[in-house]
Amino acid sequence: MFCLLFLYEKTADTLGICNFIFGTPVLIQTMPWPSIDPLIFGVPISAIFVIVVSLLTKPLDADLLEKSFKK
Repeated sequence: MFCLLFLYEKTADTLGICNFIFGTPVLIQTMPWPSIDPLIFGVPISAIFVIVVSLLTKPLDADLLEKSFKK
């Protein structure tokens, strides 16, 4: 979301939030940052969060799984 609102030139300039707060259309004006799509950052970060949360989550009780998925 940060990249979308403050770094990606197409949306940051259109929304104007960065310009309102900082007085510049994008925070980093040096190429290639204004033209990099936020998905380049978002997808790997989301994958890391999915892995970390799945490793930290306690496994479900076997009885509950048995009830839920019995044939």
